[in-house]
Amino acid sequence: MSADNLLDFFKFAETSSVPQPVPCAEDTPKPRQPRNKTAKRASKACRSCRARKVRCDFVYTGAPCTNCKLDRVDCIIPDRIGNKAGNGFTKPKPLEAAEPNGEHNNGRGDIDGLTGQPRNARSRLYQYACGLAAGVIVAGTTEQEPRQPPTSDWYKSPSQSSRPSRPSLGESIVDLAAVPGFIKPPLNCISATDLAYLTSQGALQIPSTQLREELLNAFIEHVYPFLPLVNVHELASTVASGDASTGQLSLTLFQALMLAGTAFVDGEYLLSAGYSSRSEATKEFVEKVRLLCKYDFDSDKIVTIQSLLLMAYCTSGAMYKDNWRWIDMAISTAYSINLHYDPMTIDTGPGSDSAASKRLRKRLWWCVFMLAQQVTLSVHIPCKAPNDGATVPVLSEDDFEIAMLPPTVRWPGDEHSLLRDTNKQRLLAVMCVNMCKLSACFENILGLQYQTSNHGWDADDPNKRSYLIPRGEDVDQHKMKWQEDELEAMLTQLPHEAQNPARSAVDDAVDVHISLFHMFFCTVLSILYAPQMFPRNPGGAGASSSSSSDSSSSSTTTTNTSSSSSTSTSTNPTTTTPLAPGPTSSPGEKILNFRTISAQAACAITTVAQRLVVHGLIPLLPSTSVSYIVVAGFTHVSGLQSPSYEVRAPCLHQLRQCLKLLESLRENNAGAQSAISFLEAATRRLGMFAQ
Repeated sequence: MSADNLLDFFKFAETSSVPQPVPCAEDTPKPRQPRNKTAKRASKACRSCRARKVRCDFVYTGAPCTNCKLDRVDCIIPDRIGNKAGNGFTKPKPLEAAEPNGEHNNGRGDIDGLTGQPRNARSRLYQYACGLAAGVIVAGTTEQEPRQPPTSDWYKSPSQSSRPSRPSLGESIVDLAAVPGFIKPPLNCISATDLAYLTSQGALQIPSTQLREELLNAFIEHVYPFLPLVNVHELASTVASGDASTGQLSLTLFQALMLAGTAFVDGEYLLSAGYSSRSEATKEFVEKVRLLCKYDFDSDKIVTIQSLLLMAYCTSGAMYKDNWRWIDMAISTAYSINLHYDPMTIDTGPGSDSAASKRLRKRLWWCVFMLAQQVTLSVHIPCKAPNDGATVPVLSEDDFEIAMLPPTVRWPGDEHSLLRDTNKQRLLAVMCVNMCKLSACFENILGLQYQTSNHGWDADDPNKRSYLIPRGEDVDQHKMKWQEDELEAMLTQLPHEAQNPARSAVDDAVDVHISLFHMFFCTVLSILYAPQMFPRNPGGAGASSSSSSDSSSSSTTTTNTSSSSSTSTSTNPTTTTPLAPGPTSSPGEKILNFRTISAQAACAITTVAQRLVVHGLIPLLPSTSVSYIVVAGFTHVSGLQSPSYEVRAPCLHQLRQCLKLLESLRENNAGAQSAISFLEAATRRLGMFAQ
């Protein structure tokens, strides 16, 4: 497989740049002043010009501005939140019960025709991938009804009687005069006109008691474990009280929490609330949060970051192009309040100096960092939030709230819910810590194996973005070995309960999060070795492959080589001797070994996801899981170029499984359709689609 094919993968998820706002019409020029004339500042400036303190002509020319055109850099406009062009929303099919796929894949075969195992840390990673793909446990180290809340009437406005009704939602929406007491009132700076507009757009509408409790419970069970951006016990106590006795919650954050729950709540609750599909509910809550952020309904920057992260985490499909925009805004806001500094060493301001507030700031920064890496993997655009300069230490178990919810607090669910089970809280906290470490490792691997390229950049087209391309053979092998050792050490430090991603007797939510970690781990493995599989020097790679074939001719091998260097690069010899790259290994042997580990990692991703399908847990996967399956599918597609049928057959079988998995994810993740189209297009180019 050529480097151009690999390049297509990184250009798979194209995102549109920040939309060009229409240049605002300035007032008629004022008469020239005879003296003491000072240059008027531009009404708007891009981020690059603002940082360099130079005049920006974005208002007159649109994005990109002249300075960014000449410098060939991204022209990022720090526009007000929510000024986007259209929603681009497509309504999917109505909610249906997820039908488990009973097919269990064991037909991976020997993808590269290689047997045996590499040595050292790479050997451990290879054994790990093989164990997951074969379903083998990896050895480790160890093991009453809700009360109706009182109401307040601060939402009443003169235009309330003319507010458009929402008959499709029926009784699921509480009247605006009956807002729960735990919701903070609007700021005094919010004008009556803005408040009336937000009311008319439905941004102030609150779901019914039953729906909001189920949505919050879905957030706590399925989003909070890997995105711990709130004090969850304080949140539950505040909502359960129904009044302001235990504190108040920002309406912006509340609507964002509702949005996060729409992706995981039982579809029956959404259907009974009047929504025709899960996507319709997601679209409505995204619009609510966007409007509240746009009109600065809450002045707390922490709330703004939390809301932006939840929007980036929960949107997919036609709205998925906005994910990077929400992340970029969250990063900018985080830096503006010094969130990237260790909260234990700086003054966080009045009201934020408590231990709980400092722990929240620490977790929130790592949520920004982790989600930025996930979005980078999805859209293949260089991360805009490098960890350089940040002094926040890595998370530890002490940074999480591990306590049982008091029995006096009424909360939906039984004694096995997350808030009432400290063992589950502790296990998921450890998994979140490992997810932080893996995200940091992923960032290092991107910097080691890939570089930013402006290939194809068009200064007149703002939609052309920089993207990542592999460095090829220019990688420092010592740094690569260090990354392998770091990944291997991470495996040995996993708790015993998290060693096997197969379904356990703990809990569905726990099983899904453990599976997500292993899928991301295998994705990082594939990304680590992918550039080495397809070196950028085809002639050298072809020669190496030929020499490798000649050296193994004495054993029982079947080698098919081509005189063309490009064909030699994509050839997978079949041998019975393990090829472990070491100080004496030839480049061809290293390529074969990289293909082996990457292929086994791709098989492991497919197998772990299939287990979730068999047990009916596929609807609980977030939108980030689509990227993992795409990486696995791309690896299987690369194996289809082998001239050996014994190599192509299992790759084709695995590719079918990836397509079936993406089909299963289409209901809850609209972005899966784009992934299906990408893999189908890749197989068409190889003439394999009919098979």
